[in-house]
Amino acid sequence: MQSAVLDKAMADVKVWRNGYATLVTAITAIMALIGTQLTSSVGAGWRLVLTLALGAGVVLVGRALTLTLRIEGGKAATTVNLQQIVQEYNSVEMYRAQQAATALEQLDRSKKWAGWGALFCLIGLICTLWMTSTPGSDKGPKPSPSGSASVPAVKTVPTP
Repeated sequence: MQSAVLDKAMADVKVWRNGYATLVTAITAIMALIGTQLTSSVGAGWRLVLTLALGAGVVLVGRALTLTLRIEGGKAATTVNLQQIVQEYNSVEMYRAQQAATALEQLDRSKKWAGWGALFCLIGLICTLWMTSTPGSDKGPKPSPSGSASVPAVKTVPTP
């Protein structure tokens, strides 16, 4: 059972890595869609809030993705021989179990980064619902004042 612990941990890391990659892709697609909807009538404050919230979300989820890639790829090349493994861990299975525990700890850390990133993205998306245009920039038709006199329709008669 202990021999499969590392394999199971790496399978979990792979699933989370794919999820993070999908989340980063979705966030950047949303940013592109929101960016096309921004006009000059959107205030600079709202643009700043969207930039900070969505940008922070992408950076934080990207950090989580980097952590999972580091888990899968290893941090640095090291040479460990069997004698060192047996001396420190008593068996190869225990060595693999320790590697799995370390990988799962790092995966938990990446989940925290991704959680914060998702929160910032949610804040950015909610802000898109609250965006307002700057005063005086509305180019729409002006409503007619109530109580104004209406102009009577002119009837034209065809000439013979």
